[in-house]
Amino acid sequence: STRIIARSCRDSKRPIRKPRSRRCRINAVVRNATFAISFFGTLAFGVIAVLLLIGRGGRPLVFALLGLALYGVGAFMVTLFYSVPLNESLATVTPTPENAAQVWRGYVEPWVRWNALRTLMSVLALAAFIANFVTILLQPRR
Repeated sequence: STRIIARSCRDSKRPIRKPRSRRCRINAVVRNATFAISFFGTLAFGVIAVLLLIGRGGRPLVFALLGLALYGVGAFMVTLFYSVPLNESLATVTPTPENAAQVWRGYVEPWVRWNALRTLMSVLALAAFIANFVTILLQPRR
């Protein structure tokens, strides 16, 4: 319903319907230690894996580099340059019942596209990191 998004997240004194309030709360609470560790930690551990594998070379390094590139560009950068700005801009809008549907479409259509890309890249990065781990486990000991 377009009426659900007719009020801004910043207008906390007025009662708002649950779907809208949930979205507002998600924007506010997503910035926490658990999220920071998973979001930044994946990138940090990918860099650490690459650095540790530089001397070994071979497939483990290739998989680590691939996982790092997929996550760094496809998930991390997409989040920073597309998802966060879209969320921030929506949080500042105070749509009216007349333009709420247009405001929502202007937000949700690009957000869904970028989120689908981010999800796909995260899954592919996970697969590359798993392949890296399995390849290391299956290598004969030196």
